Amino acid sequence: MAQPSGNPPVQAVTATRDDLRNGIKSDAGTSHVITVAPSAPSGDPDDFYSWPQLGEDMPDHVVEKVKASRAAIPLAKFGDYHKDGKATGFTTNGKQCTPTEVATPEEEKNPKLAAILRRVELDMHNEGGVSSVMTGDPARFTWGRGLTSGVLADAFTDFLQAAPDAKTAFLDCGIAMVDKKWKIVDTDKSKSRFDADALAMLDGRDQPDLKKQLLSAFVKITEDFIQPAADAQWPAFKKRFYYGKRPPPEVEANWRPEAVAYVVHCAAWGSFRGWPEFAKTGGDLHKILRTEADGLPGSYFVDKGDHILVKEVSGGVYPATTMIFGMGVDIMWKEHIVVACPEYPSVQHGDVVFEVNVGHRGQAQAAHLVLRGTPRQFDPNEKYNVWIENHYSLKMADLLKELKHMTYKDLKAHRDWYTSDKNAKKEKWGPRPRVAMDAVLHKGEGENGAWILNDAKVAEITPDHWYDQYDMLKAVIGIT
Repeated sequence: MAQPSGNPPVQAVTATRDDLRNGIKSDAGTSHVITVAPSAPSGDPDDFYSWPQLGEDMPDHVVEKVKASRAAIPLAKFGDYHKDGKATGFTTNGKQCTPTEVATPEEEKNPKLAAILRRVELDMHNEGGVSSVMTGDPARFTWGRGLTSGVLADAFTDFLQAAPDAKTAFLDCGIAMVDKKWKIVDTDKSKSRFDADALAMLDGRDQPDLKKQLLSAFVKITEDFIQPAADAQWPAFKKRFYYGKRPPPEVEANWRPEAVAYVVHCAAWGSFRGWPEFAKTGGDLHKILRTEADGLPGSYFVDKGDHILVKEVSGGVYPATTMIFGMGVDIMWKEHIVVACPEYPSVQHGDVVFEVNVGHRGQAQAAHLVLRGTPRQFDPNEKYNVWIENHYSLKMADLLKELKHMTYKDLKAHRDWYTSDKNAKKEKWGPRPRVAMDAVLHKGEGENGAWILNDAKVAEITPDHWYDQYDMLKAVIGIT
């Protein structure tokens, strides 16, 4: 019987995802009711583990196995990571584990070096355990004792090579590292996400159940293979923060290990003026602490005129508590480098006052601690020149990225000092750093920021010769 007019023939079709991608062929004018069949495994039991080499779309049998594996992971106990008074991520303390080899046989031949390395390893316990994870700060994802970015990638790659069963467990949970970049299966979309897109699945507070499930996989699998994890994390840390910023020979030879380790921790923490400045202290803990205080980012302290107040909290960082209790295994407190300051704000001229976090006030026996009798170790404005000296030669994309991590106040302080007539090194590294700083300070202003492009041309960043840098600046300013 002929179909009534206006009602085309209907055909039931069972199709695979590949059928849908390639298109379903049939007679013109035929309507389809399509049932999508799950993708079948190839029959090869190892087929699942090839998923990191597949494209973006994930077969159904991969997605289903990943879902089941993640569901089997017990949820870790998470705290909230706070930045600027707002919860922005999650954190766990993790379990401790000493590396099998803190000092290599070659390092042991130098007893002083070996003692320093053992103290550094102990000092870094305050950055968390081997199985710690943290999200919600500019690093986005931290694993172990403060490992982020390239150091994390080196350590995690070595970990998976040393513990193939750990690699399998992570693959089961849809987590892989490919060429030192993350690849993570998004089971909601049946896709894999790569690099920064994958990192977004771990960072932040949206979809908290998913994020806690993924982070719990890192905690559980690391703890199941904690010794090889520790054995991978420590060499990566040592390579970057000890040998990559190695103390001068006279420091290694003459300083006590505790003093060296404190400064190494400064380097790992991120507030670091470089060994030449610290070497001037001769290993005196009072001067080391004062050097670190003088070099802090502008958002971490308040200059009160006659004294400096190091803040309890700045963004998601607790600078005062970190410097006294987080670094040095409490050495600044235990050896009375700082003392209780119950009468604050009554202080002596030149003091550095530390505003103690609530959680440590019982230990400190006061809300404020003070470093007395230790003069400034250098011009506090010089830190701006040092930062620019250490960053001005970066590729424009990397320089802009670093500048975007600064607060507006801190960035403006860098820019103003770099261009100040009072600065003996005024624009020593040319106009390029100033142009980059101005672009970030005026980001999104559109045509009102066009004057920055004129300055860029003075810096020889022109559309003809450096079009890529010129376009980057335009994009930041918001000029199409």
